[in-house]
This record gives sequence, C-alpha cells and structure tokens, in this order.
Amino acid sequence: MNCCLVIDISKINLKIYSITFKEDKIFMQEIHRCSKITTRNKESKLTLNVDKIIEEINESLVSVKQIGYNVESISVNSSINELVLLDENNNLIRDIVIDYSSNSNYLNKILNELGMAYIYRKTGMSLNPNNDLYKLMRYKELYPKDFSRIRNILSISDYINFKLTGKICNEKTYVSLTQFFNFRSQNVDKDILNYLGIRDNIEFNVIDHGKIVGNCKVNGASVIAPYGNNLMSSFFTTDITNKNSIFIINSYEGIIGCTEDYAKMYLEGVRYDLNHQLFDSNLVKIFKNIPCYRLLDDFLKNVENNYMIENVWRDVGNNMKIDYIIDFDSDVFRNTAALMNMVKYYFEFRLNSMPDSMSDFIRIVYNSFAIYYKKCIKSLEKITGGIFDKVCMVGDYNMNESYNQFITDVILKDLEIGPKDSGVIGNAVNQLLSLGKIKDVKDVYGFLKNSFNYKIIKYSGKKIDYKNFENIV
Repeated sequence: MNCCLVIDISKINLKIYSITFKEDKIFMQEIHRCSKITTRNKESKLTLNVDKIIEEINESLVSVKQIGYNVESISVNSSINELVLLDENNNLIRDIVIDYSSNSNYLNKILNELGMAYIYRKTGMSLNPNNDLYKLMRYKELYPKDFSRIRNILSISDYINFKLTGKICNEKTYVSLTQFFNFRSQNVDKDILNYLGIRDNIEFNVIDHGKIVGNCKVNGASVIAPYGNNLMSSFFTTDITNKNSIFIINSYEGIIGCTEDYAKMYLEGVRYDLNHQLFDSNLVKIFKNIPCYRLLDDFLKNVENNYMIENVWRDVGNNMKIDYIIDFDSDVFRNTAALMNMVKYYFEFRLNSMPDSMSDFIRIVYNSFAIYYKKCIKSLEKITGGIFDKVCMVGDYNMNESYNQFITDVILKDLEIGPKDSGVIGNAVNQLLSLGKIKDVKDVYGFLKNSFNYKIIKYSGKKIDYKNFENIV
C-alpha cells in the first residue's frame, strides 16, 4: 500500500505518521514515537539531538516497509521555530538550542535603528522576539566570531531535509516569517541582510511549499518541502480559500486571521500587529499571532492532569459571574512568571482573596481567549472592510463543548471546530497536493470534512456582557 510519512518534531518528542488516501478519505496512523530527542550541552542548555532524530527516521523507514507500506513521500512538520546556522562546509556552527530566553534589548535596538514602519513596509510582518531577525541580531551580539562564519540559515525542517537528501533548500513560507524576506518581491530582502552584515555571505535556495527537495538517501522517496512549520501547516485544515471565513489555529502557539486577495496588503495593519503571508498567486493570509497558548502550558504544569481543565467549564451554564479577563496584547505576556504573579497580585490586593483552585486561574485565561478572539475579529473586519460569516477553529486547545459554546456566544458567530492534530494533517494535505492525489486546493476542505470530525457550534442567542469585564492586566 502506498503512503506518505509525516515526521512530526516537537520539543517533547518525535512522532512519525503514515498517511493514506483512498476513496476520497485521508487516513492517518502513528507508526513510530521517540521521546529522547533533546539533550543538555556543556552550557546546560536544552538542545535538539538531530543525529538521534535521523536515526529514528531511518529505523522507521525500514520498519514501515516490513509491514507492507511503500513510502512515496516524506515531509517534516516541526513546531520548533529555531534557526539552524551552517558554515561553509554545511556543518552546524553551534548546537540547536531550543530553550533560550528572550531579551528586549535586541528588539529595541532593531526598532531604534530601522523603525517598525520600515520593517513592516518591506516584510508585511510585525516585529517580535519569535522572528528570526531578532534572533540573528541577538546571535550577532553574543557570538560575533561564530556569526561571521554563517553561510546558510535553515529552519529545523529544512535542516532535516538536508540530512535526508544532502540538498539544501529554504522553504518560502518559513522564510517569509523571518523578517528578512520581502513581501512584495517574494524573495530575501538584501537591505535587511545588509543591516545584519551578512548580505554577501549567506546563500539562499528558496523553494515553494510542496516542491520536491530531493530523494531520501535511505529509500529513494520524495522529500517534500512542508508549508512552513506546524502552525502554518494547520492552515490547510481550515476553509483556506473562503475569504468570508476567519481561521483560528490554537496549538502551542496560535494565530487568528483571514484570507484576502494578493493585491491587498494593509500597511496600517502594523497598528493591529497583523502579518501578511502569501499562500498562492491569488491569496494572502492576514493574521495575528496569539502568544498566550505557549504560556498556558506553564499554567498546566501546576496541574496534575487535564481533568481539572476539562471540567472548568462544566458549570458554565449556571449563574456564576465572569468578571475578569487578561489583555493578551499586554507586554506581561512576554514573561510567564510575571503573568502568574500579576494574576495573584490582582486577587490578593484588589479583591482581598485568592481563587479556590488552579482551575480558577485557567478559567480566567480561557475567558480571555474568547474575548480576545472577538477583539481580533473586529480588528480584521475594520481593516479589511469585510464582515466574516464563518469562523473555523482547529488545534490542540479545542477544549470541550461548553467552552466552545462560550466562544460562539462571545463572538456572535457560528463556530466550526476542526481536528486537534491539525499540523500533522495539514502537512499530509500538502504532500497529497504535491503528489497530485488531490488535484485542487479548493477540494481539500471537502476531503477533510469527509475524513475527520468537523462540528458546527451554533450561536445560542445568549448575551455575554463582556464589555463590563474588568482587565487584570
């Protein structure tokens, strides 16, 4: 039986899925897992063990053949958004560190020297510590000698592809997130590279998502460039060609946005922290990052299991007042510890009491998610001049029906809930399109609804007076 493989890499583990497509349905099965893909280096920093990942991939390629699968293609899906820096011999210059802490000094330096308007006009992306322009500036200041040796800048997926095929490529979707990529020219921006002092040193071989990077050295299967990272791949599981639809992807990191005609780039979007990214020759994604989801994980670390979280919304239908929200645009969300302390401070000194349990903290966070979605949708409608009649939400944090109903009642729109493993499924869709098994991207949504559980949550008519909620931060 022919299949595609999705190599899913996170900070927690490596998972490998087989994907088959028959009778207009997509079937997904996990066939391999490894939890030991990180290690501590001499500086005690958490680093990615790429040799171990490649070893596990090679083992899975042998085992999958033994159970009767013929692997046609392979694609890497990563939720680790760190740079891989190579020297002139394509060797790693430094370990791939995945737990570094951000420093606003480098961000301020870029803003002071270039200005946000200049960066946004060129790249269509809002500047934040997760973008690679910031990371490269940080690297240049901390390790100047190593910085001068850089000849290739890759994503995790690009680097794994190189290890599998021996060929170096830069997938365009990921490069477009770096802020040294020009939105208008759809190529690397020489002025930004010149600002970093690496214009004449770096080599880029930019290719579109879905293109074949090369053939796997182990089994000859086509290695296909993914659509960006795990977060971007999730976009394939929403109604991607519908310009009247809002998409919400709420995984470890989240985004909310819409699709528009390619001719439209909203320069005033910088006021709303909106980002622009080309999807195809006709459509561009306009979206806002939602950094709160990765911070929520730190809340969850204080909870023994997810049972409490699943039941936070059990009593949502009673008369319990919901009065407190957090503004996710606040700078406090740059720092998890500061956020937690801010919430505690609010309860202790403003209300003279503390929540009964950790679930109360988490409920405040989820209340805030729903209100923030409403705020973002209004911003998108204001800047595009459109009214969106549909919202599709996919990803890990699709909690339960009560919470989803609450979101629906806040945003005053029906909410479609899609698959949890949206990144893996989106990566699979990208491969199926590349192989020609799915002929047109417009057909994807129908195949997905035929294959996975999509559910419509109808607006109940209940009035949520969120305008009277009090901001904690």
